[in-house]
Amino acid sequence: MSPSDYDSLDFIKHKTICKHNTFLLKYLSERFTYFSLEEWVSILSLSRIFLNGNLIKEDRQIFANDEIICFLERFEAEEPPVDTNYSVLYEDEYLLILDKPGDIPIHPAGRYRKNNLLSIVESDFSCKLFPCHRLDRETSGVCLFAKDSQSSQKMASLFQQRKIHKEYRVFVYGDFPEQIVLEGWIERDLNSSIRKKKVLNQKNLLKESEIVSVLQKEDSKVYAITRFHKLNFNKGISLLAAFPVTGRIHQIRASLYSYGFPVLGDKIYGRDESIFLQFIESGWKEEFSEILGHRRQALHAYQIEFTHPISMAKMKIISPIPSDLHF
Repeated sequence: MSPSDYDSLDFIKHKTICKHNTFLLKYLSERFTYFSLEEWVSILSLSRIFLNGNLIKEDRQIFANDEIICFLERFEAEEPPVDTNYSVLYEDEYLLILDKPGDIPIHPAGRYRKNNLLSIVESDFSCKLFPCHRLDRETSGVCLFAKDSQSSQKMASLFQQRKIHKEYRVFVYGDFPEQIVLEGWIERDLNSSIRKKKVLNQKNLLKESEIVSVLQKEDSKVYAITRFHKLNFNKGISLLAAFPVTGRIHQIRASLYSYGFPVLGDKIYGRDESIFLQFIESGWKEEFSEILGHRRQALHAYQIEFTHPISMAKMKIISPIPSDLHF
């Protein structure tokens, strides 16, 4: 069997060049994350992976510059639709700040090779852009890009020095305390079958005198601190303002979940994590929103404040809560 045997409308060809020595299945599961390791094992068993032009039927070591070709059925490989209805909140010759919709990833990742905010906006503006921070695919709101590498580096420095202040709006189940600070160690949730799910471990908390020095160390990247203020409580749902002091992956969502206040609409940190597994397996179903409380996670990047790295102007950019998050 050769690659030409898959020249059909039923299959889409994915070609990649390995950049380091590793193992085939490990590389594929990390390079194309929309399939799990177990799913790549299945694709391998179906004789749809070629290494340097040769059919591969079992996992093996691969090396830098090896060519890997995978044939995926069209329904497996097509990019999911996204919400492209972004708007510009601020623009100058150095920065572009957008109001991100609640269903589009920022970077190319997994199945979202073209359907991502960076690729779409670069095409619309006919220029190269540099994302300055991350938002999850389902998180809406203020999203900041630099227009050149120098501005990007300056913004990265501001983030590292914690001189950029972010404020979120988030809806959770339950009557939340008026004010609280949640801090601890963001760790993998060993009780979950979702590999990327995190929890906030509040054991061995840092003393105030330790926080600054520990957060500056590279081996302490999982310590997280978030301040929460309750803004409203109605019909069993609290609206919170969240102020992340640190910027960890899933920090707000994992902290609230661990504290017992799941985010509305959250497939991973909501009321039922099995919805996420079903979503990955079969795509979105309308009954999921009835279980989770919303079609997407009810988290919104509401405001960002910083000093412009070039003009030194005081910047305060606000994105109003979108209509789909009016409960």
